[in-house]
Amino acid sequence: MKMNEYLSQVTDQIRCQKVHKAVRAELQAHLEDQAEAYESEGMSADEAMEKAVLEMGDPVETGVSLDRVHRPHMEWSALLLVGVIGIFSVILYMFAPFDYNEDIQNMSWYGMRQLVFTVAGYAVMLLVCRLDYSILDRLGTLAAGIVVALMLLATQFGLTVNGATYCLYLGGMQIPTMALQWLYVPLFGAVLYHYRGQGYGCIWKLLLWVLLPAYAGLTYARFVFTMLMCLGMLVLTIVAVSRDWYQVNKKRTLTGLAICIGALPLVLIMILTRGQLLAPYQQERMEGFLTGSQTSYITLQVSKTLAGSHLIGGNTELLQSAQNVLPSFSSSYLLVALACAYGWFIVAVVVILLAVLILKMFRISSSQKNQLGMIIGYGCGIVFMLQFAMTVAVNLGLLPPTSIVLPLFAGSGGGTIITSYILLGLTLSIYRYKDITTERMPRKQKITEICE
Repeated sequence: MKMNEYLSQVTDQIRCQKVHKAVRAELQAHLEDQAEAYESEGMSADEAMEKAVLEMGDPVETGVSLDRVHRPHMEWSALLLVGVIGIFSVILYMFAPFDYNEDIQNMSWYGMRQLVFTVAGYAVMLLVCRLDYSILDRLGTLAAGIVVALMLLATQFGLTVNGATYCLYLGGMQIPTMALQWLYVPLFGAVLYHYRGQGYGCIWKLLLWVLLPAYAGLTYARFVFTMLMCLGMLVLTIVAVSRDWYQVNKKRTLTGLAICIGALPLVLIMILTRGQLLAPYQQERMEGFLTGSQTSYITLQVSKTLAGSHLIGGNTELLQSAQNVLPSFSSSYLLVALACAYGWFIVAVVVILLAVLILKMFRISSSQKNQLGMIIGYGCGIVFMLQFAMTVAVNLGLLPPTSIVLPLFAGSGGGTIITSYILLGLTLSIYRYKDITTERMPRKQKITEICE
């Protein structure tokens, strides 16, 4: 049997068309190496290739075996865990006695809102999961550029309430600024991947990709999210440099990046305040968060509320008192609210479920052979981890009050929960196509360097 005929029969058994080229190239290289070894033993070229093909075995069996490997896979345990968290969140919101409006029943408003956003989010997650994430190899910088453009557009045309820009209305569609900031982190991972193989020149380009969204976030007074976004981008950049993606001195570059990107928010704050780009009340809000001033009363109330909560079962009197004092009681202080409504045990269950989910996201990302999937997956996991850690810290009174919600919980709007499900869908897509997506050769990188 000729080599081309053998390769065609093998690839005919593989249903995923996308891997045909890669499988064919790999098998051809193996056959040519084996044939070359036989030629060195004195065989003719035709005889050597025929024997190499014969030793490969039946092409149909080989193709069927490869088909079992090179096909989409679903991470069923992650899907189940997300479903459990979603159902649990609906139940918690459905029966928690939160007061929203005297004309609105608690169950019908909180529960139905969480149910609608959870079902919609799960559907979006499944849709994103079925999309091949490797499209970000070609369109990652374009997608990141669009997000940056929307963030900059929100600084001028966004809906501002009490000095903070919460959303951008574009073509009749409401785009939350918080969602843009969270989505940008994994897209920044695609930007890092785009510049692989380049030298010091790409570092300045990457700093620009950090500077523009950071400026936008601080301009419309989303200080906390901007700090967390910059931290997430810093971690991703460190991962990329540590894996020798760029032709730079690793140690010096890592040190410089840590200093530059870490100090960037503070530099921008100085520019915004001294440059009078922020209104006086916005400057006071930013200084209040950074210094922790005027928050001791709320921190004290958080401590008193947590101390008065039961291990199992709610404390209605404490709940009514706390929701009149703590801002954004059912979103930013959701863990405190759950402790009052259900007890510490339920809070522990929520924290453990989310912690397991975050660990699973990082496990999926770290096991990827494809570098694009790895860096994007890390970006998604970092967003969840930062949201989770920040919410826990605020609810324990370790940080000043700020507008932040747990992943997969609706909070004050549906944009945050939909964003969480999009990030989960992207992570599941990385797992789904882990045995299908092939690696692209880095640009401007020498073959000898790759081999080394």
